[in-house]
Amino acid sequence: MFKVNDSMSENEGQTQCGIASDECPHLLWPVPFWKRACNLLAWVEKHKGMFAAGIVGACFAECLSFVFAASWYTNEVFTTRFTGLSQNPFQVGDVPIPYSEHRLRLLGPVIAWAVGLRGIGGTLIPVLANIPMLGLIYIFIRQRTSVQMGLISVMLLATTHLTMTSRTLLGYHDSLVYICCLGALLVVKKPVLQGLFLFLAMYGDMRAILICPFILIWPEEKNALPMYGEMAKRTVVCISTAILWAVSAKLLLHLFQYDQMTTSRLAKYIGGGYLDAIHPKYLHLSAFMTFKAGWLFLFIAIWRFWLKSRILGAYVLVALFLIVVPAILVHDVSRALGFCFPLIILGLVELWRVDREICLVTAGVCLAINLLTPFYHGFTFDLWEMSYPLPLEIVRQYLG
Repeated sequence: MFKVNDSMSENEGQTQCGIASDECPHLLWPVPFWKRACNLLAWVEKHKGMFAAGIVGACFAECLSFVFAASWYTNEVFTTRFTGLSQNPFQVGDVPIPYSEHRLRLLGPVIAWAVGLRGIGGTLIPVLANIPMLGLIYIFIRQRTSVQMGLISVMLLATTHLTMTSRTLLGYHDSLVYICCLGALLVVKKPVLQGLFLFLAMYGDMRAILICPFILIWPEEKNALPMYGEMAKRTVVCISTAILWAVSAKLLLHLFQYDQMTTSRLAKYIGGGYLDAIHPKYLHLSAFMTFKAGWLFLFIAIWRFWLKSRILGAYVLVALFLIVVPAILVHDVSRALGFCFPLIILGLVELWRVDREICLVTAGVCLAINLLTPFYHGFTFDLWEMSYPLPLEIVRQYLG
């Protein structure tokens, strides 16, 4: 079903331009620094393994991202949603969190509690999750493209809401949710492990269930899309995990004697509270802030899926619709659209399979756009907190 018939083989993608040498005809930036960076990754990959190279690339990308947007916010309404649970995530009765529906967002707080980080220090755990997450993305893309394409891809994604929310708003553990979602995508051949990753992701944010449509069509090792039988197995895993989470969540709320989780906020969303406050002049800007220029690769992924099968293309559009509609029903639309990230990753690989040089140049231009435009958290009715570049942030801190 939906078998990929591209003439370019996976092995070709792995060997072409593996090292940024003078012989490579598709060197993105012919400057000494870029050549040395790519050669370093190639050396680490050869001697220490691909995961080690991914970690090195991820650290480099995170450093670049921090220089680009260095501001972080520690408002109590941000941090207490995390620290109010990390003090004792299994406390019976009321807990000091700002919103009752966050009671089951236990993933980050439980990790912080387990390692003994009870205060603001625990909010750094989601920030640290960015490194292995970008490392895994590097491996996925590197196995299908080249060293420098893997590096430019993680640099691009490090300038998006995929990684930056947790680092700029301490107390939001989105990065932990995304790394679990990514894990569920990358272990499609191991249903038990896949279900575990999805289960954990939902205990970070129940909206993680929105990646299930992408799990069903996630390509296998040869870049071929799964057959009907494999899709059926993945469907069973997703449904079983969702049921297990719902049952365990109800049981936990009963054990916690926590009766404050009501539908009042949902009623507010649907009943007019937030819908009436939506301003179209901000909505598109807030949506843009999720991936900024990186959105281009989502459209490339859709285009490629559509070419392979009209049914598959329509399926992907429906999956996006299921993400976009709930995102509009909540105020922080930039974050909510972050669950589209699987298509960004696939779009990077798909454009490489079409034309390697165009792919490198396009990714480089998108990265430049992301670095040159300011980073905001976007509401449906306003642009929210801005993260300033490091030099400006130093001045802001100095001036108080």
